[in-house]
Amino acid sequence: MPITFPTSTSLGMPTSSQITLDAAAGTIANGYSGTTLATVKAGSSGLCLNVANQARSYESGIIQWDCGAFTNEQVERRTVGDYTQFVFQQSGLCLAEGTDGSSVVQTTCGIGNRSQWTVSGSQIVNRASGLCLNVSGDARTRGGKIIDYTCSATAPNDKWSFVS
Repeated sequence: MPITFPTSTSLGMPTSSQITLDAAAGTIANGYSGTTLATVKAGSSGLCLNVANQARSYESGIIQWDCGAFTNEQVERRTVGDYTQFVFQQSGLCLAEGTDGSSVVQTTCGIGNRSQWTVSGSQIVNRASGLCLNVSGDARTRGGKIIDYTCSATAPNDKWSFVS
């Protein structure tokens, strides 16, 4: 795992979204220096993105669940050029378009366009597919599957907000 030293007194692990240590300030923080931690909240249900079953493995599915201080809900927003990657704190893996073109999963952040997103107003759009992050069937209950789907200006199930 590569380790970086952003300043003479701090240490970062850019491939792991777990901690940043600043020896001069005497602080240890979640996330990599210069990033923002948040939960991603569905506009239609008020529930948050969540890695199903607290899985840490590649291609694990994403659902919606009660919002809380759960590490499988906390994401680090990393800027990659003009795009954003959402890195789950529990696993260090990125939110990504699934290989079947509809499910949304967590997987390695190094897969390119599949793990890169644009935040456009309240929509989150995948770079590879051009599809929006969406609560399947506009489910309003825990466990509702998160998919990518054609963006709609009026569909409430592809509207999201970030809660710090």
